[in-house]
Amino acid sequence: MLALSGAALGISFAFLKDVIGSNPVAYPFFLFTAWVTWGFSTFSVLASYHLSHLALRKAIRQVDEGLIYKQRAGAAFATWTARLNETGAVLFLIGVLCITIFAGFNFKLRGEESANTKPIQPAVTSAPALPASSATRANP
Repeated sequence: MLALSGAALGISFAFLKDVIGSNPVAYPFFLFTAWVTWGFSTFSVLASYHLSHLALRKAIRQVDEGLIYKQRAGAAFATWTARLNETGAVLFLIGVLCITIFAGFNFKLRGEESANTKPIQPAVTSAPALPASSATRANP
């Protein structure tokens, strides 16, 4: 999730710069929501890394004290690690949904703009006709 969320943020910045460019942005709320959810997804996964470390240390203490079979391994740290991992995945998917909606609206807007403008057609020029006196003669 960490790599996916980070990559999605980078791709969305490139999309905004290269595809949207200086054109007006339609429905920026969806883009902002995607960025926020991917940011929180990244935070969630990083927090779960820290809590998993604490869960492992707690499990080692439980083994040393002989409590590992009487208590859940890692105790509350393990529970929160699992919840944060699930939260990160859900937030990532919400971000994907938001960026898809944002891209769809902006591509549709660009399509409507290009349909409303007439394409510039190059002027048709023909090569000048050769005069009859300059016709090629056969060599005897």
